[in-house]
Amino acid sequence: MKLRCSSHGPCQAAAAAVEAPGAKLPPGLRLAALPHQATDEALREIRAASASSGLRVLELGVGFASLRALLKLRRHHVTRARKVWKSWTQQRFGAEVRLLTEFPACHKLITTASNLMGVSEPPGELNVILRTYEPGDWLGRHVDDVRMFAEPVLAAILEPGGVRDGLRFTLPRDPVALSAALREAEDAHRASLRLHDLTACDRSPQHYQVLERAGTAICLEREARFLYGHEVPKVSHPRVSMTWRWLHPRFQQEVDEVREWLGLREASSRKER
Repeated sequence: MKLRCSSHGPCQAAAAAVEAPGAKLPPGLRLAALPHQATDEALREIRAASASSGLRVLELGVGFASLRALLKLRRHHVTRARKVWKSWTQQRFGAEVRLLTEFPACHKLITTASNLMGVSEPPGELNVILRTYEPGDWLGRHVDDVRMFAEPVLAAILEPGGVRDGLRFTLPRDPVALSAALREAEDAHRASLRLHDLTACDRSPQHYQVLERAGTAICLEREARFLYGHEVPKVSHPRVSMTWRWLHPRFQQEVDEVREWLGLREASSRKER
């Protein structure tokens, strides 16, 4: 699927970086400002949890790593699968995974930001990632797993880093890689997403950097969600962010099947005893 960009289409965003006055955002990227008090309350909550746990990354709700492990272990020995299941149900797996209800200020900010962006909560379970960056920390370029997570992906900046720090977006430089990303997204969602094929644009989009402020809300949809990679280069000052996304309905079904499988195997084992 190739849609050529008109002179007034999303390819205009290629002309300048996000922070430039009057610049247009990459297609599918939306920004908004969150209330200061709600942002400050969530920041204090995250700072306190990070200090008490000694961890810079915390997950709330359903754990990303445990989901992958559960699916991989489904066809392996049930004892190993049960251990992973136990870790998950106890809200501990590798990094710390905690209940969203333990973070009421973060939960409130998620609701506020989602409503501000006009996002209706999808049916899948929620995965929240709290990241506390210290100078020198970074997050590599990636696209949130298109099979595991639904659209959109949202984030909030609770404490921005330095003036030149922050979230950056780039498209794959290789047209083949860009087309492959488009196919992967459509295959995962089993539908034509009608995304603009930005390889057809004469002015290919370059780097975009979000001008972060405390309380900046970020929403990734369409091209920004599926085609642009995003990253946080090494920060020069402390930075705190919160990202949240919902499980894709089909992936949620897989997770539910794993739970049922483990439950049936455990019940069968008890009967044999």
